[in-house]
Amino acid sequence: MTSNKSGFTLIEVLTATVISSIIIIAVYSIFNSIIKVQADTTVRNDFNLLKNKLTILLNEDINSSVNIKAESEDVFDVKFAIVTFNSLFFNHAIPVTVVYTLQDGSLIRSEINKKLDFRQDIRLISGIRNFEVLYYNGNEYTDTKTDSSVFKFNVETDNGKFDIIAGKLLL
Repeated sequence: MTSNKSGFTLIEVLTATVISSIIIIAVYSIFNSIIKVQADTTVRNDFNLLKNKLTILLNEDINSSVNIKAESEDVFDVKFAIVTFNSLFFNHAIPVTVVYTLQDGSLIRSEINKKLDFRQDIRLISGIRNFEVLYYNGNEYTDTKTDSSVFKFNVETDNGKFDIIAGKLLL
């Protein structure tokens, strides 16, 4: 007596399940890696874009400056202050005092014009751990305040560190 049983044996089903599981794990791993690389690339691109925009802004502030000073006030931790025509609010029409401060982990750029009783604060970067200004004394960058027109800004964020060298040549 012969039997015509059709179907899969237990070993065939287990083998197919194991092979399917391996393929699914491999595909998941590939997709997970792609998503991680994309997220890392986005963070790195945002970081570089932020660095470039801050470099441009600092250079424009310094190159449009009337008076450069760095001093501290009691209210905020003033890192850098400059009188410049690079007013974002007044479209370069009148001089403003631009003050860079570090407040609650954010780099703040304030435009102040006392004659017009005007102040505008712009939060430039969040997640700032350190913002240090160094002055070029002709030989090297130092934290000793000088009448320099060339500066090095050391910036440390949650996503990394970078340096910006900005200034204008005085002839």
